Amino acid sequence: MARICMQALILVLMMFSVAADPVDDQQVQIAYKPLIVKKSLFGDFAMLAQERDEYATTLTRFSIESAHAKPTDKIVMESVRRLIGLALNLSPRNRSAVVANHQLGRGILPEKKSADYSRPVFARLLLTRGRLLKEQKGEGNQFVGECFVELAAELDPHNEDAVYECELQKLDEREVDWSVFTRQPE
Repeated sequence: MARICMQALILVLMMFSVAADPVDDQQVQIAYKPLIVKKSLFGDFAMLAQERDEYATTLTRFSIESAHAKPTDKIVMESVRRLIGLALNLSPRNRSAVVANHQLGRGILPEKKSADYSRPVFARLLLTRGRLLKEQKGEGNQFVGECFVELAAELDPHNEDAVYECELQKLDEREVDWSVFTRQPE
């Protein structure tokens, strides 16, 4: 009888040790300051609300993936903040972006969900959409287009078209000031 109790105890302890996540969300010190986005910086631009929402969701999922990889790295987490800031400005009420911003702000790593696209495919989509937006009139279109082109080169540095176009933007002094997405309203 004592032997059966001891085996049961060992079995229970083994189950708890296997179930325990080696990186407990509560133990990781996440360097993330939550963003407050009440209204989009872009104003009116040539993207439908559903398209904005889809881009925002995908950007958020890539940012969460990065956060899981290096949650204590300040540079990585600043990049995460920038992506979520862009997502929130594309779609201020996007569920994925709002939840991730809230959870990260409280030191919780959001649940990882796979993006609908791989990084290279999403980079090509961003580049194509960015080019189309830059051809449209209006400052909002130009700004979003430039953000998408720069982000495409960052997501897939092997995409020569994205890198080339991004570098031309920089030469033309049209480099994106990403701090506009991470600055807090005064």
